[in-house]
Amino acid sequence: MAADRTVDLAPSGDHSAHLDATRRTWLDWFAKCPVVREDLAGMAAFCWWVLGGNIVELPQLGDARAVVPSKIGYVGLWQWDAYFIAVGLRHGDPELAREQLDLALRFPTPDGQLPDVVHEHGVLASSDDLPVSDRDNLRRAGSAVADPDVPVPLTKPPLTAWALRKVLEVEAADDWARGHLDVLRRSQDWWFEHSDLDGDGLPEYGHPYSSGLDDSPVFDGPLPTTTPDLAAYLVRQDLELAELVEQLGVEGAEAAASAHRGRAARTLDRLLTLWDDDRGAFRSLAAGRPVASDTVVGLMPLLTGALPSGIVDRLVAAIEDPERFATPWPIPTVAVGDPDHSPQRMWRGPVWVNTNTLVAEGLARSGHPERARRLAERTVDLVVHGGGPHEYFDPTTGERARTATTAFGWSAALFIDLAVALSAEG
Repeated sequence: MAADRTVDLAPSGDHSAHLDATRRTWLDWFAKCPVVREDLAGMAAFCWWVLGGNIVELPQLGDARAVVPSKIGYVGLWQWDAYFIAVGLRHGDPELAREQLDLALRFPTPDGQLPDVVHEHGVLASSDDLPVSDRDNLRRAGSAVADPDVPVPLTKPPLTAWALRKVLEVEAADDWARGHLDVLRRSQDWWFEHSDLDGDGLPEYGHPYSSGLDDSPVFDGPLPTTTPDLAAYLVRQDLELAELVEQLGVEGAEAAASAHRGRAARTLDRLLTLWDDDRGAFRSLAAGRPVASDTVVGLMPLLTGALPSGIVDRLVAAIEDPERFATPWPIPTVAVGDPDHSPQRMWRGPVWVNTNTLVAEGLARSGHPERARRLAERTVDLVVHGGGPHEYFDPTTGERARTATTAFGWSAALFIDLAVALSAEG
């Protein structure tokens, strides 16, 4: 006799209880949604829903909750995404924001490197940890990093202290921060001790994945790659660490803060050697050779807040130049005048909310608060115009690029962060 495959669709008491519990969960979640300007409120609620929907529990890691970049194609907590997501979550759920940083800082390697990805069954911290298919693709491309006998560390750019400081701004948690400080400082040291591959005092990316912008044309050449964005993040992180050790009152705070500021100054000096005055741009170096590409990484030195005024003026001019970065929907990740510009291709032309956010902060730190505000306004307008927090957007149409994931975590989180700041400014 055939098995009875009928399904009773009548709601049982247990089913109703589950529905009620789910309803309460979502009502509680939306009660935390930050209040923003009326014109941004609808998209803020949508973005808050995206963040809630992207929460996953990691039972193998205790009671850990990770907000994945997207449930379309991503597993676990991704280091860079965790920083940006925490910055948005802090406005409504600072505890969950801290949890993202807890996970990102929980599994450093013995030499201090933070892993690229944390998931239930391990971490991704080396090219040895990549799937075989990824390594085969690298071999076919002729990349030296595909050599299984030469593992390359995989991490993400050092914005850890930047994110931690922002999370602390909304809710004091000094003991929590103090508990992470040693790991954070060791991770900063790791860049200088293990990723300065040519020993010139300026760390490089040993693998495109560690940049967060792995498809950028700055990585079309040989590795390792020296880039102005990494130098800028390292300057910013040492400055943030100096403030944190003083704020948290750690033992030897005065000497530690002085050491961080001293290294920031030395890194800034090295960063300035990448400035090409003839081109009016910071250049990258592929295995020591100049890279011609004109990309958004060249705008990140604004984050240092310490560039010579003449360089700041040239970067502002580039942002306002329609032949470079002044697209209808700014800022493209590759300048429109660059032969590698491709408005639909990942990191080779589309607009990303995270890079816009960083450039806006850089403008504010470099003495251009009104320009920073205009870029922030244009960025939230982009998300509204494009219909949601997509992974990346076409810089001409403002629509989601064809291959971009939607319901993307850091786009949602940073929309909220920008909307809160803009609403506070009136």
